[in-house]
Amino acid sequence: MNTSAPLLSTQALAIGYTGRNQRKRSVAESLALDLWPGQLVCLLGPNGAGKSTLMRTLAGLQPPLSGQILLNGQPLANFNPTELAQRLSLVLAERVEAGNLSVHELIALGRTPHTGWLGKLTESDLAQVQKAITATGTQKFAYRRIHQLSDGERQKVMLARALAQDTNLILLDEPTAHLDLPNRVEMMRLLHQLTRQTQKAILLSTHELDLALQMADKLWLLDAQGNMAVGAPEDLVLSGMFEATFAKAGFYFDRTTGAFMMHPDEQGPAISLLGDERLLFWTRRALQREGFRISQENSVATVDATYQNGNAVWRCEQTDRASLFVSIENLLHALKSLTDER
Repeated sequence: MNTSAPLLSTQALAIGYTGRNQRKRSVAESLALDLWPGQLVCLLGPNGAGKSTLMRTLAGLQPPLSGQILLNGQPLANFNPTELAQRLSLVLAERVEAGNLSVHELIALGRTPHTGWLGKLTESDLAQVQKAITATGTQKFAYRRIHQLSDGERQKVMLARALAQDTNLILLDEPTAHLDLPNRVEMMRLLHQLTRQTQKAILLSTHELDLALQMADKLWLLDAQGNMAVGAPEDLVLSGMFEATFAKAGFYFDRTTGAFMMHPDEQGPAISLLGDERLLFWTRRALQREGFRISQENSVATVDATYQNGNAVWRCEQTDRASLFVSIENLLHALKSLTDER
């Protein structure tokens, strides 16, 4: 694989739709993007920004309004469907109805672009199917029927089918949708691992902002106005571009913790907070949720969060007394009682 050139790139790309009156409706314009071998790239943006439109356009499922998409240096439009399927695999968000197929049979369909008219699997094809099964950890249920699988298992199977297709480029539209948290983390970890082990390029659209920040090599940020920002997750956070893409009243992005937070109540009672860094984040969040401000000025109490003999404790000092608490819940109850008295 040539690692000195992008697998996919775009030049002055405009995406969108052509309406019934043949009028073009643009979603995003002047897109200059590239995907390199061994990269995990996450496409992020608010609902309705055009993420799925971009994914479908890059996969050749709908034409661009203008501009060009290059696959291995050649215009995407030059490839026929079979040639394209030998170079690019796609997993859409839509649920695939596989009838009574087994997991192994569905994964084996990934070899279709390579098997010719008869669809007969060679030893090499079967080896590629088994390699995909092993890579995705689907061997435990390889001979169960698709309809018997959980959502998390089904998503792994669809990824395995894409791997069996053995393309250098994989596009995934919201692969973590409908999964619970452990399966979302496992799916993202698996994709990150695959780019490192196989040098494939993987592009996925997702709403998992925290996981994308942790695992993506690069982010494509598409905002509601069709503006695209590209860069390493850390650079986009520090520049403010990440926060700007998801700006919404009542919330802000905390660059220290990498999490979206509610704006604290600026009129609430002030609490002076100090102590162990491991406890401060969760204590601060709980206090702000209950309407307290974190400030040393005019504070009604000072809370010191520390560890004693390996256990978390919260010492709350007021003008006339001090109390010790072994849980945030008890601390909040005492502070609310204190402010109610005032």
